[in-house]
Amino acid sequence: MRRNHRHGGLHVFINMEIKARRFLFIAAIFAIKSHLFAAKAATPSSEPLIYANHLEYLGAFKVPAGTFGDSSFSYGGAVMAYSPANNSLFMVGHDQRQDVAEISIPDPVKSQNTGDLKIAAVLQHFSDITEGNLRNIGLNGSPITDNAVKIGGLLVFGNKLIGTSYGYYDASGQTQLSHFISGLDLAAVGDFKGMYQVGFPPITPNPGYIDGYMAPIPPQWQPAFGGPALTGQTTIPITGRTSYGPDAFVFDPNDLGATNPVSALPVLYYPQSHPNLGGWGTTNPWYNGNSRARGMVFPNGSRSMLFFGFQGLGSYCYGSATADPALIGSYDQGPADPWCYDPSGVGGKGPHGYPYQYQVWAYDANELLAVKNGLKSPWNVLPYAVWNVQDFPFAGTNVSLMAAAYDPASQRLFLAQPGADKEGCCDMLPLIQVYRVNLNAPAASSYKIKGQAMTLRGTVVLKNNGGDTVSVASPDRTTTQNFEFAAPIDAGGSYDVTVANQPAGQVCAISNGTGKVNANADITNIIVACNNTSGADTSPPTTPGNLWASALSPTQIVFSWSPSTDDILVAGYRVYRNGTKIATTTSGVIYDSGLIPATTYGYTVEAFDFSDNAAARPAPVQAATLPLLVPNTAPPAAPKGLNVK
Repeated sequence: MRRNHRHGGLHVFINMEIKARRFLFIAAIFAIKSHLFAAKAATPSSEPLIYANHLEYLGAFKVPAGTFGDSSFSYGGAVMAYSPANNSLFMVGHDQRQDVAEISIPDPVKSQNTGDLKIAAVLQHFSDITEGNLRNIGLNGSPITDNAVKIGGLLVFGNKLIGTSYGYYDASGQTQLSHFISGLDLAAVGDFKGMYQVGFPPITPNPGYIDGYMAPIPPQWQPAFGGPALTGQTTIPITGRTSYGPDAFVFDPNDLGATNPVSALPVLYYPQSHPNLGGWGTTNPWYNGNSRARGMVFPNGSRSMLFFGFQGLGSYCYGSATADPALIGSYDQGPADPWCYDPSGVGGKGPHGYPYQYQVWAYDANELLAVKNGLKSPWNVLPYAVWNVQDFPFAGTNVSLMAAAYDPASQRLFLAQPGADKEGCCDMLPLIQVYRVNLNAPAASSYKIKGQAMTLRGTVVLKNNGGDTVSVASPDRTTTQNFEFAAPIDAGGSYDVTVANQPAGQVCAISNGTGKVNANADITNIIVACNNTSGADTSPPTTPGNLWASALSPTQIVFSWSPSTDDILVAGYRVYRNGTKIATTTSGVIYDSGLIPATTYGYTVEAFDFSDNAAARPAPVQAATLPLLVPNTAPPAAPKGLNVK
């Protein structure tokens, strides 16, 4: 049997800090093996994009309870990879051990009852595929002192099992190495190789950008991207060392052990200096302090790169979780430790944004190729759509979608849902949800507008687009109520949800209330949060902080800020460009379009509450749109000094 080594202590929730770092993107030319990746190969740029309707739900299956070798699947399922050799999945087990096992893939079953689901068979027992080297990712392969070192990703590549290792809370920045090689026979001894350095600054800002999930690039796209695989990492603690949203770097696993360091070409990432999806602590549909992307898939026959994870939909709050609405606005152990309403308990003490949803971030591969070819910065690419994974029959409140794996031959997609299968008193087993990518699936012509109202006592009346209304009632503040507007919205249409009538003795604010139906999916992320009032409100919200603006294109600038607080509730924000109000929003980020190329603009923001008490506006920040690139159509000069012999 393979040697099994214990590594990593008890996982604990640790306070997250922001460590400032500036990043610089430098265009680089990679030396690619010409016989594998021809520079002049055609790009499949016209292949279709994937939307929510193209992911066909097939059902789910269970993993077995019990111990297999020295570990179990309980508290596992954070990482997995598809293996075509046995039509199977490699999966990381219990979080405290980080061992890997191989399981079969039974036929998925659609059911609301976990007892109806089939159970996978264990094909290979758990083993430490790093042979005791998991934490040896420091300088020159030295062990790092982080108590929680984890496997970040697995990838079956030929007859090899490629893995990544990362320090969960590497506050001292000890990590230097990330990737390793093992074999597909988990019982073999001596086939571990690593750890290896992938990427190097400043092209790869930090190992915290690449030491997580991995995915193969479809063969037809490999010549254009210059490599066969992608690697990435995002939204882990110590945010200055990782991406503020999904990220991806092209690399060649064949180079592991052959070149040092292994080249990693960025095609997507959002450094702390350019949080273009939204700043830490904002409330928006794309990114906030509660976003987690944990799996990446690039399906065959498409030009879509999909990232899977979960997203906090409510207002951002950093502090201790509580299920008691009466504690909202009070403190656990002082002003730096507020109580955050989160009955799911996700995160313990840390960032919260209850409620949560399973989410897909979808990117156009053509946009990522523009980054690879030096036409865009990796932070100037935005998702073409995001949507909620709506078919899980066992979602619950403790949302934690982690791993994703993909079988290109059958177009099956496997999503691990940790802790969804609770066996007995103590087991928290993952469920494996199975989808099929069906590019021929038709789209509906219209979609529903849905959401949730929380901490409501009484009745609030909502309206959409100034007309369609719905009444939402709750007997007490601990009950979260779902709501749905009667009139659907056509695909591509806009929605704008506002409060028509406030409940007696309360005010309610809306998050994610405006947008477009652009993912061929129902809108489900609208949140109504209510708080009690008593007497006249004369206190304004706090002044928004951390103003930041940056150009996305010659005609668009992103502007974000950290949220304000109020003694009751913040109603929204008024955004000003060059002193003129241009928008009112409940989000913490706007994308200002229709601007003039190569022009500087100044932005500031004003927070206000439901009594229209307004905070002071902070000093404006400035950003200049990018210059308009004009194609050079002039012919080259005629050659001179020609001689004929």
